[in-house]
Amino acid sequence: MIDVVSLLSAIFNEAVDEELVAANPCRRLRLRGGEDNERPIANPGQVAELAARVSSLDGVMIITAACTGMRWGELVGLQWSRVDLAGGVLVIAAEDGARHGRRVGADRAGSAFP
Repeated sequence: MIDVVSLLSAIFNEAVDEELVAANPCRRLRLRGGEDNERPIANPGQVAELAARVSSLDGVMIITAACTGMRWGELVGLQWSRVDLAGGVLVIAAEDGARHGRRVGADRAGSAFP
């Protein structure tokens, strides 16, 4: 929840700078941390349900992100030349938007996703 408030505060700061709003309502907002600060993780059924609710392309990106752990920049920067469908490998390269280059492959034993 704190991450959401930080993001919202940054958005309001920009709106103040652009003179779209007079003040940032999040400026002095303090949230109490709950006992469980872990982010929820979608299970395979929830991922499939979410992917089914959006366009085919967005669904593919959702499933790819869930199966690989790729970040948004990595997903949108992925190039076909870095996809090996036969070998089941994606090469995530820094020049394509990744923070760090890495390989994601089908060798993930026990994955809940195909």
